[in-house]
Amino acid sequence: MGNTYSVQPREVSFGSGESETLAYDVRQAIDESFLFANYSETLATISPLELYLPTQRNDTFNLLTLGMTYDRANIQTTIDHGSTGSMLRTVDVRLFHEKWGNAAQSVLTAKAGDIDRESEALQEMIDPENPLFHITAPIDLKTLERERNPLNYLMYRDMLNYVVSLAHPVASITNPDRSLLQSVEALIATSTETSLSRSAKYRFHQDEDETIEVGVHDRALVYLVGEPKHIYHEVTVKRIRAFGKAGSLATHMNMKVTQSGIEATVGKEFCYEDDCIDDIELQAEALAGEYQTVSAGQPKEFGRQILDSIALLRSAGVYSENIIQLD
Repeated sequence: MGNTYSVQPREVSFGSGESETLAYDVRQAIDESFLFANYSETLATISPLELYLPTQRNDTFNLLTLGMTYDRANIQTTIDHGSTGSMLRTVDVRLFHEKWGNAAQSVLTAKAGDIDRESEALQEMIDPENPLFHITAPIDLKTLERERNPLNYLMYRDMLNYVVSLAHPVASITNPDRSLLQSVEALIATSTETSLSRSAKYRFHQDEDETIEVGVHDRALVYLVGEPKHIYHEVTVKRIRAFGKAGSLATHMNMKVTQSGIEATVGKEFCYEDDCIDDIELQAEALAGEYQTVSAGQPKEFGRQILDSIALLRSAGVYSENIIQLD
C-alpha cells in the first residue's frame, strides 16, 4: 500500500528589490520561451468587429440565417504553433445585430484540426452526429427557435470567407482559396482590442532519476495600433526525483506575475511504499538533502530554479527527442 507525505504549498517571500528584479526576469524569460517552444494560442475579440453591408452573396449563408443582416461579430479561436507551421484548432464566430443583441445571433463553429491539409473528398464529407463544422442559427424569427446545421469544410470555408468580406468592405471579391486560418487571421487583424493567451507545457527527462515538467502561460491585450500590454505571466514547475524503492519526491513551484505584483508558492510531496523502510534509511541523507532544496525560506534558490526551468524550453527545438509536449 502506498503512502504520501506532503508539505502544502507555502508562500515564498521576496524583498522589494528582489521581487521587482525576479518579476522582470520571469516575464522576459516566458516571452522568450515562446520563440522556441511549440505552444497553443487563444485569441478573442474584446470589442465586437464592425460588419458592413454585403458586396456579394453567399446563398447557403443567407438560407441558413433566414437572410438576416448582421453588423457585429465576436471571434474566438485557438491556434497551435509548431516547427512545421500553424494549425487552426477551434473557431467560434458569433454574428449579431447591434439593435437585437444576441436574440437572433448566428454562430459559426469549427474544430478544424488538420482539415486544411486533407483531401478534397474528406473536405466534402459531413458527419451529422459529430460535425467538425456547423452553424447554429434561428429557424423562426417570431419564436427565435434555434437549430444547429452541420456543414462540410468547403461550405464552412465559404461562409467564413463571406464574413471576411463583411468585415473588409474594400475587398469586394474575396479569395475563394483562402484557408480557414487565413480567414481567421484576416478577421482578428481588424479587431481594435484582442485578448491573447499563450501556453506551453513540456516534460524534460534530465537523467534517469529526475524528471521536470515546465508549464508557461501568459495573457496580453493586443491593440490595432500600439504595443501589446501584458497583464499576466505564470510558470509552474514540477521536479520529480526518483529514489528507487525508497519512493519519489516531487517539488511543486508556482509563480504568477501580474501588473499588481508577484505571487510564488512551493510545496513538496513524498510517495513511498510500506515495505521500503530499509531503502529509505539507506538513502536518508540524499532524501534529506533533496527535501531541503528549494523551500519557502530560500527565495534566491527558488528564483534561480524557476528561471533555469523556463530556460529548458529553449531546448525544445534542439533536443526534441528528450522532450515530451503535454496537453
